[in-house]
Amino acid sequence: MKPGLIALVCLCWSCNVQFVVPQIPEARGTVSLLVQSFERVLDFLEREMSSINLDAVLGLRMAEGLLLNLLRLAPSSGSHIDVLYCVLSFLTFSHFFEGVLLQTLQDPEVQEHHPWVLHRIKGLAHRVSKLIPEILPFLQKSDRVYYQQVGFVVSKTWSVVRRFRKLNKAPKRHLAFNDKKAGTQAPQPCMEALFGSAGPGSKTCNVTDACWTAMRRPGALGYELTHQALYFMFGEERGCIKAFQDRLRLANEPASLRPVYDRICADTFYQMLALERMRGKTQQEVDLYLEMSAVCGLLGYSQFLSFKRMGRLLRWQMPNGCYGDPNYDALLNEAGGVLYQTSHSRATRSLLTVKELEEGCESHITGVATALISVYLRWVLHSPEMTSRSIAQEAMAYITSLHHK
Repeated sequence: MKPGLIALVCLCWSCNVQFVVPQIPEARGTVSLLVQSFERVLDFLEREMSSINLDAVLGLRMAEGLLLNLLRLAPSSGSHIDVLYCVLSFLTFSHFFEGVLLQTLQDPEVQEHHPWVLHRIKGLAHRVSKLIPEILPFLQKSDRVYYQQVGFVVSKTWSVVRRFRKLNKAPKRHLAFNDKKAGTQAPQPCMEALFGSAGPGSKTCNVTDACWTAMRRPGALGYELTHQALYFMFGEERGCIKAFQDRLRLANEPASLRPVYDRICADTFYQMLALERMRGKTQQEVDLYLEMSAVCGLLGYSQFLSFKRMGRLLRWQMPNGCYGDPNYDALLNEAGGVLYQTSHSRATRSLLTVKELEEGCESHITGVATALISVYLRWVLHSPEMTSRSIAQEAMAYITSLHHK
């Protein structure tokens, strides 16, 4: 390694990044923020394991798959984020360092995972893998019939994780998001047909005409759209690729799910932008917004991820580690500090349900956020974008905004 580069890297490792988030002294850039956010949500789920529903465990399964994917990639991928954030703090003083940063991040000796990062990722993966088997008996006991129908989705580690790539977006459309038109049709019967849990004698990978039409329908909005993606993702998890390919061939389409996901996530992207333009989001709007990023982020579409969006994700986390009603504190103040929510379940979206917990927490949004935090960990540690000039500038803007809060 060149002497100048050695000095720069030493400077990076010795610099004090505590100014980024003063209330977290041990913070080491964005990786630390994400790791600690994940640890807090795990603390919450460990405390509430007897109360959470299947959606939260699905988020854990997805997170488990993402963390294990990161560990498998560790020998060949670069943990550039610690170096990135230290060097970025110097960009304010000299544009020279921006060029040095880009060279540094591409240096093979720098692009080795720091022991600190690997240690924390391994620790998270271990906690998740230990926690899930402890939760499953509570899920089975709370609703045996429901668990038999859709429990497959939490029965094994999640495996559908795609390489990061750019989305081939459809012609740009300006949408005004409308909750009343956002579909919430439940895909549960279609999922049961895939899983082989629709009843006695059911076979797996049964792609019915009705489900195929519904899951390929253009113009879907909201949860209906993300459920289209999840249908095919769950099918991949169940080993139904051939059934999907046969259907696509019958329609004279390429026997690949890539164009299917491209279309769904292109539509999802513009709806997500419409949600971003809305002020004063409700709990359902926040839930949907995070679900859009989590689903298409798992599929590798990096346009759904940014430091600004990551900042929203971290800000929406509640002090006890969960996610829920973003307006809970305001409602609590209006009620004079005596607002209580008892644990109960409202099946507003069969398969994906709402279960409200105490202190404004909710299981589905907590599960979605758990998966999305893991998507961001993978993004900052493994995305090729992390060595680009534009990402370096965006990262600098993000930490500058934190510094001035």
